[in-house]
Amino acid sequence: MHINRPPLPALTGARFFAALAVFLFHYSDGFSGALRAVIEYGYVGVSFFFVLSGFILAYNYAGKTVDLKKFWVARFARIYPVYILAIGLGLLMMWLAPQSAHAPRFSVPMWLEVVLESSLLQAWTPWTYCGINCSGWSLSAEAFFYLCFPFAIAAMVQWRDSKLTKAVLLFWVLAIALPVMAMVANPALRTLRSADADPALDMLIYNPALNLPQFLLGACAGLLFLRRSNSVPYASYGSTLLTVTAIALTVFVMGLMVLLPRQIPEVMVRNGLFAPVFALLIYGIARDPQAIMARIMASKPFVVLGEASYAVYILQVGVFEALDALGFIKFVMAQGPIVFGVSVLTITVVISIATFYFIETPARKLISRTLLGSAGKKAAPLSPSKPSHALHVPTVDHRAMSFDKKRAPMTQITIKND
Repeated sequence: MHINRPPLPALTGARFFAALAVFLFHYSDGFSGALRAVIEYGYVGVSFFFVLSGFILAYNYAGKTVDLKKFWVARFARIYPVYILAIGLGLLMMWLAPQSAHAPRFSVPMWLEVVLESSLLQAWTPWTYCGINCSGWSLSAEAFFYLCFPFAIAAMVQWRDSKLTKAVLLFWVLAIALPVMAMVANPALRTLRSADADPALDMLIYNPALNLPQFLLGACAGLLFLRRSNSVPYASYGSTLLTVTAIALTVFVMGLMVLLPRQIPEVMVRNGLFAPVFALLIYGIARDPQAIMARIMASKPFVVLGEASYAVYILQVGVFEALDALGFIKFVMAQGPIVFGVSVLTITVVISIATFYFIETPARKLISRTLLGSAGKKAAPLSPSKPSHALHVPTVDHRAMSFDKKRAPMTQITIKND
């Protein structure tokens, strides 16, 4: 059965807003008042990324025969070049300007940090997740998601819509169940924040296995979207309603968090409290590309920003440290929080766009050609045949595809961890 998979540029644009939220969170100490109270919850952008990652991969790969080698090489080529660049920049700053470089959260031998971060394993312990580049912990989690995805999607694609819908709820419960049980056992976790450097809290927040349910929730939403988009015409009103509802829920809960600080435990928020809302938002934006919000996010400027969002996310700490070493951060901070935020963001975005076009994209193509040979020249990381290392992700039959209409370093700013 042929499945139509048109591009979803609006979701590319949406990535930039998630990266922006995380960026602002890292430097929230530079702001004050109500603005700071809102920005301090920008870490939810990472949860959005996890849900979106599962959604997009399910949309692109469900119903296809996945060549495991090509899939994993494609994922490696996508994240590793800029990731290793960020590690190199972090090490360079530790060497040239240690007064500007952030200190690791725990006393771990530098050689061990280099080994673990280079191999994308640092997030598996609460003592090593934040070493050379704290933002890299989420890439450690994503690497684990990529390892699991081909096998997870092979099972999930056989589920009917009703089971997928229940799975969204199940994965959400799984995401927040362990934090809830941990808070029952240790009530102190309810008020702890990531800045407190508590190993028990850090294990709950940053461990890749504990973040997997958010990714799988997104994959279920992506499968549901794929089936609806191939069986039911776009409904602008319904899709817009979904998007508005998701935004309203986000604003409402965020408002409660701002008005009642620390009443909603940070570990709950970080571990997927918003995951179903993000899935609803992503689904709504993708469902109707003609909606105003989708058209804005799909515009060329936002697509470019979305493509550069990964570099914005992973390079932001290193760029900040370099600017601080040059004295720029001290200068713009003296001009006020708005000038500070706009200046640092603009420089980071410009560097990230250049990185995307001149480093990330060429390196991705080079890695694919080197590791896959002539096959790496093809854009699609899928094989029409089924070699020994391929995994068939079956296409669901018509009944399952049908739609039931009834139903601061030295400048007084602390660079916060994701």
